[in-house]
Amino acid sequence: MISTTRALARIRVSGHRSSSHFATIPMAPPDAIMGLNDDYAKESNPLKVNVGIGAYRTDEGKPFVLSCVREAEGILAAQMASGELNQEYSGIAGCPEFVGNSIEFAYGNRPQNIQGVQTLSGTGGLRIWGEFLKKFHPHKNIYLPNPTWGNHIPIMANAGLEVRKYRYYDFEKRKVDTQGLLEDMDAASDGSCFLLHACAHNPTGYDLSKAEWGEISQLMKKKSHLPFFDCAYQGFASGNSETDAYSIRWVCGPGLRSETKPLLIKCVLSL
Repeated sequence: MISTTRALARIRVSGHRSSSHFATIPMAPPDAIMGLNDDYAKESNPLKVNVGIGAYRTDEGKPFVLSCVREAEGILAAQMASGELNQEYSGIAGCPEFVGNSIEFAYGNRPQNIQGVQTLSGTGGLRIWGEFLKKFHPHKNIYLPNPTWGNHIPIMANAGLEVRKYRYYDFEKRKVDTQGLLEDMDAASDGSCFLLHACAHNPTGYDLSKAEWGEISQLMKKKSHLPFFDCAYQGFASGNSETDAYSIRWVCGPGLRSETKPLLIKCVLSL
């Protein structure tokens, strides 16, 4: 603790000497979603509604905490008070119980051929996957749906990948462009990585049907594509976590199962 304090003190003392090192760093562009939150806070209209962040709100616009979350917090507090849990460091792969339960939540069981690691939120998982692709995958690019969550693009680009887009939403007809999606997947080089929204597509809210998932999985199997699921809203799309897991469980099961070659599927689960 003493050495850390002294190091911090040296940084503060020498700060005025090294400020020029940061003088040429440009300001990052404002975050669009956070900007909406700022506008919401300033708006005086009593009928205002904040739709900038995917979170439940009360009628008064305050965060709504689910009863199951409150119950889980109480269990953890009791375990901490009794000494059953402590603040010990987790291993580099995270808390094994948390990882195992997350796998079961997303995939329905814990098969031996599915492994997981705990990351710093779903965003951290996205960045790690981008770095993994850049380092180990033959294609240094990733296909994202058009449109997609705004942060997908800079996360993957900053990981060193070329960001490409595939058609997903028809803005004129206001529905999923299934034909365009399939055409773009078929035109991509074999073995390409495609980011897929497991459910509650962000930002359109338009999800694929079971039949469409069947078509996509067959095409991906034919092209040896690598599916990459971002599962941020499981349970919030339909209200049933089992229903919302259909896309992941289908693709990981009968959709892409092969008897001749191993299958690698990435799933980022935000919990």
